[in-house]
Amino acid sequence: MLFTRNQKNPTPYGFSNFAISHAGSFLAETELSYTRYYMTVQENMLKEGLEQLFDTVASPILSEEFVEGEAAIVESEFIKGLSQDSVRYNSIQRMTSRKGDPYGYFATGNQNSVWEQPTKFGINITQALQTFYETFYSANLMVIAVAGPQPLDELEDSVARFFSDVPNKGTLFPVWDTSPYGREELGTILEVVPVSDVRELDICTMSEFLNTKAKTLAEHLEKLSYISYLTCERSKPFRDYRMILISAVLTPFGLERQDHIVQLVFEYISMLKLVGPQEWFWDEMQQIADVRRRWRDPQLTEELVTSIGADLLELSIEESILEAVFQNRSVVSYSEEILTNIAELLTPDNMRLTILSPKAVNKTKFYEPIYKIHYNYAKIESEKLTGYANSSSNIFRQLPPPNAYIPELFQIKSQNVGKQYIHCILVTEYSLVWNLEDTIFKVPKVMVRVAVDGFSHRIDDILVTIFNKMSNFPVNNDAFNIAKDIYRRTLVGELVTQPCGLADVELILFETKYSPALLLDVVEDLMKAPIMTQLRTNEQLGYIVETECSPLVGRTSSILAVSVQGVLPPNTVERGINRFLDSFENDLRTMSEDVFVQKRSSMVDMFQSEFTDLFKNGAYYWKEIKFGKYNFNRKANGARLASTITLKELQGFYKVCTIVKFKSF
Repeated sequence: MLFTRNQKNPTPYGFSNFAISHAGSFLAETELSYTRYYMTVQENMLKEGLEQLFDTVASPILSEEFVEGEAAIVESEFIKGLSQDSVRYNSIQRMTSRKGDPYGYFATGNQNSVWEQPTKFGINITQALQTFYETFYSANLMVIAVAGPQPLDELEDSVARFFSDVPNKGTLFPVWDTSPYGREELGTILEVVPVSDVRELDICTMSEFLNTKAKTLAEHLEKLSYISYLTCERSKPFRDYRMILISAVLTPFGLERQDHIVQLVFEYISMLKLVGPQEWFWDEMQQIADVRRRWRDPQLTEELVTSIGADLLELSIEESILEAVFQNRSVVSYSEEILTNIAELLTPDNMRLTILSPKAVNKTKFYEPIYKIHYNYAKIESEKLTGYANSSSNIFRQLPPPNAYIPELFQIKSQNVGKQYIHCILVTEYSLVWNLEDTIFKVPKVMVRVAVDGFSHRIDDILVTIFNKMSNFPVNNDAFNIAKDIYRRTLVGELVTQPCGLADVELILFETKYSPALLLDVVEDLMKAPIMTQLRTNEQLGYIVETECSPLVGRTSSILAVSVQGVLPPNTVERGINRFLDSFENDLRTMSEDVFVQKRSSMVDMFQSEFTDLFKNGAYYWKEIKFGKYNFNRKANGARLASTITLKELQGFYKVCTIVKFKSF
C-alpha cells in the first residue's frame, strides 16, 4: 500500500516509476517480524531517491480505492504458493508450532483473511491499515542503510535531512522470549504429502553443533543407497530463534528405511559426543572464515544495504557491518564447555522429524484447508525415541580427516603477456575449452565452469578429484536407478512449475542495423514501469508480471517474453496484454525527446557498469558461450550503440519488426 501514493507525490505508483525511470529498482518484502523497503537508482539521483523513499514511508495515502486491489494481489501471491512445496512446508511447520505462538500465524494472507472476513464482520480495512501504520511505523522501530559513491559525510547529511523528521511514537518492539516449539511439539513426526514428486527426510534440532562435519554420515547413507543428497545447515526462521536442519533427499529404497536413517543420524551424533569438541576443527573453521574475509568479493549495493538493514534490527551497527561487509560469521573463541552443553541437547526427544512423500497420501489423518495440505502429526513413541538414543553399531568411529582443500598460498600468478582476451584452447569431438586470464581483479581465484568457484591454490587437486569421480564412478544397478529416478522426478517437477515459466507472450525481434538484443533491452527497460502499473495494479491480471530478454540459441534473433500469472482465464489475460502492447506503442509514438534521452542515458549507464568480482565477470562470458553467441564485446558495443539510438529508430523497430506469438497455458 505504501507504494501506491503519498502526500508529496499523489500520482499512483509515482515512487516505483521514479526508480525504474532512473535505471533503478524497488521492492518491498514482508518477513515474519518486519517489512523491508529498498530501492536502487543512478548514483547522481541518490538524494532525489532518498527523498522519494522518505515520502513513501513517512506520508503515505492509504486510499480505500487501492485496498481491494492490493488484497487481490495478496490473493495472487497466495495462489502462487499453493503449488510450491517450500511454501507449503514452511506453512505446516508454523501451523504445528506451540498453540498461540505468533510463529504459527497465517504468514502470507489471502483474499479471505485480508478482505472477505474483515468485510463480513464490519471491519473498516482502510482504517485498520491506518491504525497499524500509525502504531508501528515509528522511528524507534525503523532502521535505514544507505550505500553510494558519495563521501560519508554527504550520505549522512542526506539521510539526516529527510529521515530525521520521522516521528518517534515510542512503540515497544515486540519480543518473543520462548521457542515456538515446546515439549509437546518436540519428539514428533510430521508426514506431509507434497505437490511435486518429492521424497525428503528432515530432522530439526535446537543446536548448531553438527554444522559441516557430517561428511562421513552422508557417504555412508549414499553407500546404502538411502539418499542422493544430504545437507546440514543453520536456519533462522525468524527473530530470536535459531535451529539446525539436517535434510536428506531420499531414494525409493531410502523412503522405506526412514527409521534406519534416523537411527544412523543419532549414532553419528553419539560419536560426536564421544569424541568431544575438537579444537583443531574449530581452528579449521576459523581458517576458512579468515580466507573468505581476506579475499571477499565486493557486494552489489542492494545486497549490502538489505543485509545491513535486516541485521540492524537485532545487532549493533558495528556487528551489522562486520556481518554484511566482512562476512564475520563469528567463529568466536573456542569453548569446550559451551560445545559440550550444546551437544547434550542433540537428543531424539528434542527433534522434529518431517517426512515428505507422495506415498503418504493414502494414510493421512489431517487436512490443512488453507494450503490444502494432507498430513499426519503425532508424538513419536517413547520406545522408538529410546531406540534412536541408545542404538550403537560402531559404524562411525571418528571424525572425517582435516579439510585438505583449504588454500594457503595466495600469490598472484605472473601475467601472460600474450592473449589477454577470452580464447578457445582446446577443441575435441565433445567439448570446447575456453580460457580467460584475469587482468582486471588480480585476485588468487579461479572460475571453472564445471561448477567450481574458489581459490587458485589447490584447484588442481580439486579438479583431479572431480574428474576422477566423473570418469571412474561405479556403474551398477543401484547407482543407475538412483540417477534415473532423479532425472524422472526432475521431468515430473516441470508439471508443477509456476505457470509463468511455461507460458508467456513472446515478441520475436529480428536483426536490424543494431543488435536485436540491444534494442530489445531498451524496449524492456521502457516497459517495466507501465506494464506493472497497467497489468498488475490497474487491471489486476495477476501477481506475477514480468518481462525478460533472452537470445535464441544458434540464431540472430532474440525474444522479449511478457509473463503474467494469475487466476483469470487465459483469454482474459491475453486481451489485457494486447491492450498493453497497443498502449505501449502509443506511449512510444507520443514520447518526448527529453524523456527518451533520459531513458537512453539510463541504458548506457547499465552497459557501462563494471562487474564487481571475478565470478560475475566469468558468468558474463559463460552466457555468451552457452547460447552460442560468442559476442564477448557485447557490453562495450552495447554502450557505444545505445548512445546513438534515436527515438524515431526505436519507434520504427517496435512497430515494424515485431511478431506477437501467444502460447496459452
